[in-house]
Amino acid sequence: MELKVEGMGPATVVHATGEIDAVTCAGLEETLSGLVEKGAVRIVLDLAGVEYISSAGLRVLLSTLQKVHGKGRFVLCNVNCEVREILEMAGFANIMEFFDDLEKAGKAVLA
Repeated sequence: MELKVEGMGPATVVHATGEIDAVTCAGLEETLSGLVEKGAVRIVLDLAGVEYISSAGLRVLLSTLQKVHGKGRFVLCNVNCEVREILEMAGFANIMEFFDDLEKAGKAVLA
């Protein structure tokens, strides 16, 4: 998996490419935790290049959501059908926000 971090005004965008599984989720967790530790609490995770997410990846999403709770927002964008189905089956549609594109997600974390 590849990760690219960029600023979007006061928000931070993490672009992920590849699969988020037990092997690769440590890099995602390190990146997201590092951002939160540095004070980033408006985070968009762009999943446009992600084909699969495992339960280990879901744990990273939940952990990040808990870290920013009450301080900011953590949202997802560009979630493909397969990944969305996994997220919905795991109940993440009830606790996280998904946006169709980066622009909408960026506006949401700043609201």
